[in-house]
Formats: sequence, C-alpha cells, structure tokens
Amino acid sequence: MHFMKPLNLMPVLLLFGAAQGAFLALVLARLKKGPRTANRFLAGILFIFSISLVEGFMSVTYLSVKFPSLIGLDGPMIFLYGPLVYFYVKALTEPRWRIERWKLSAHFVPVLLLYIYLIPFFLADPDFKARAWFVENGHLKNYTPFVDPILFVAILQIAGYLVLSLRLLKSHSLNIRQNFSSIEKISLSWLRTLIFVFFCLLCMFTFFAVFSQFYGKYKEAEFILKLMIAIAIYIMAYKGITQPDIFIPLDDAGARLEYHMSSGDGDKKTLETNTEELGSRTEAITSESLPPQSKEETGQTVKYRKSALTDEQSDRILSRLRSIMENEKPYLETGLTLPMLSHMIDVSPHHLSQVLNAKLNKTFFDFVNEYRVAEAKKALVSPEADRFSILGIAMDAGFNSKNAFYSAFKKSTGMTPSQFKGHQTNGNQA
Repeated sequence: MHFMKPLNLMPVLLLFGAAQGAFLALVLARLKKGPRTANRFLAGILFIFSISLVEGFMSVTYLSVKFPSLIGLDGPMIFLYGPLVYFYVKALTEPRWRIERWKLSAHFVPVLLLYIYLIPFFLADPDFKARAWFVENGHLKNYTPFVDPILFVAILQIAGYLVLSLRLLKSHSLNIRQNFSSIEKISLSWLRTLIFVFFCLLCMFTFFAVFSQFYGKYKEAEFILKLMIAIAIYIMAYKGITQPDIFIPLDDAGARLEYHMSSGDGDKKTLETNTEELGSRTEAITSESLPPQSKEETGQTVKYRKSALTDEQSDRILSRLRSIMENEKPYLETGLTLPMLSHMIDVSPHHLSQVLNAKLNKTFFDFVNEYRVAEAKKALVSPEADRFSILGIAMDAGFNSKNAFYSAFKKSTGMTPSQFKGHQTNGNQA
C-alpha cells in the first residue's frame, strides 16, 4: 500500500501557511511596540493555527501514517482557540486589563485534562495508531465514544468564547463613541469581521465533524477547513500588526490642540493644555480612565443616578459647550477627544459626558460630527465650493477620511455630499 502521494498544490499551501503563521507568531511575540499583551495572545492563536496546518499537511501527504507517534498530539489544542481569541479581544479593548496567572490558567485546564486522558493512546503501539488513523479516517480507535462528545463540548466552548468576544467589542464600540471624535482607525471593525469568520470556520468544522463521514468526504472536508485557516492566518497577522494603538498617552492626546477661531481669517491658534492638571503625564486614555458609560444602547437617555451634577449646572455646562463649539470651533481638529474638550470648558470629562448623554441624548462622537457636517454643508454651498474637492472640504471640516465623512453626512442629511450640493445648486437656480 502506498501511503505517500505526490505533492500537489494543497499540501504546499498548507505547509507554506504553517511556516508563515509560525514566523509571524514569533515576530508578534517579540514585538516591543504596540499592545504587547494582545500581541502575545495573537501570537498564540497563530501558533496553534500553524500546528493545525502542519497536521493537515501530514494528513494530506499521508505522513501521519509514516510518523504515527505524532497522531493526535494536536487534538486537545482545540480547547485553546476560544480562550486565546477572547483574551486577545479583551487585551485590545482594555489595555489596562490584567489577570492573575491562576485565573488565566483555569481557562486552559480542559486542554491539560484531555492530554492526560489520551496518554495511553500517545504511548500505544505505533502500528495500532497508524491503523486507527488510516482505517477510521482520523478518528482515534477505541477512543471515539469518548472523544466525539468532547469534540462537541469543544465546539460549544469555542462558540461561547466568540459570543463573549463580540460583547466586548460591542462595549468597546460604545466606549470609543463616547470619548473620541474620529473612530475609523480604532473601531476594531476588522476584528468583529474576523470573529464572524471564526464563526464560519466553526460552523464548517461542526458540519464536517457531523456529516462528512457519512458521505465519505472526511478528508476533503478537512482540507477545505485547513485552507480556510491558512487564509485566516494572513488576515489576522496583517491586521494585528498594522492595528494602530487605540489608547494613546495623555501627553499626545492633550498636550496640543489646534483650533480655528471664529474670526474667519483662517489663522490657527494653539491651545496649550496643561496635562498635569488633567492627571499624571503617563496616564493613558483608556476605557478605565475615561468616564464610565451606560450599558444602555446609544440614543437612549443615560441615567446618572449617583451624580452630584444638578440640572442647573448641566445647563450652564451645555451653554458654555455650545459657545465654545460655535466660536472657537475645536471640532475642526481631527484628533479631538472628550478630555481635550472638557479641559477647554473647564469641567471633568465625566460631567461633560453626562451632559451630552442626558441633555442631548448623544454620544461625544455624534455631537462633534454634527458640527463637522454643518461646517461641510456651509462649504459645499459657498461660492468657492468648486475650487475644492469634496475630500478637501471633509478634511477642512475635521474628518479624517472620505468614508467617515460620507457616513456622517448621509446619516445627518440622508444624501451624499454631491447630492446635497446639486440639490442646493438647483434650488438656488430655481
């Protein structure tokens, strides 16, 4: 019987993907810039994926039969995917998060227990293991009645961790909208998409585990799954490395704010903020240091039951806020944040957030971008509008990208900037 088959494109892709994943895992583990804790969890995910691809390579080339001592060694690692993805998301969205080692270890106990259970199989006769792999299409003979239920427990475990990860991302999305005026580069929307990809991989895996054996296509299904994992490796590595720091030092966020005065001469004045008044110079703008946000959905009234801020004080803050926004136009600064604006009106970030949420029922992001849209609308209908591109108008209004501008503009007006400009022009001509 010939167990080795000539190499074709599939095993080459699997082996190359495994090598690339291992290399990127090493790079991430040693990377000193960016979110180091998150990078290490991402490195762990890539490494486990790489091991899975190596197993796929050995399976498609029938090397598993030639080296039976390696059969099944990657099996218990299925319990690592869920915790690693969850802690990666948690480390990205909560930079100050720290977990005790014993609590972290508790999430990986199932892996250890399954390895202990499979020790007799790992020490079994190599010929027995080779026959088990070849005859039963990858199942561990005499272990199937126990391993199969564990497989479905692992599927449920991974699904649970993915759901928890999505909840973290939802909370993160609300938090950055409450504290940042430009969120396109820090929204982690790519990570939400990646988690949905993981859900798709999990569904594929479940389908293959349950149905493919009945159709005699177990190996073919496994190869497709491995190929999808290889693609996921490249997406995760690229996005993980290029993801900018979401939470930056207060020195960078609050040290200097340029804003246009209302004189209309186009000159820029500079507001020098005293970061020591805002807090420690090494304090980071994080979800922990910024105002706590309501768990209610955006658009609902936020209730600050324990706040000492009275309605009269809120009205004064709101009046001062509107005056500064209209006269000094800080929204023209792309990197405007809640702490920067609160410093300008001499109130705490928490109180400013409360006023925006309770009085206006708006997030900081929506509040600032309404002013930017209004500024852009004036520019679009001005006599000099034709001299500037729409992107130039967007940037001058404080937006950091064309996509962010179009999204905010259409949400506010129900039209694209071009449609709005044409509508106003036709109306004036009529």
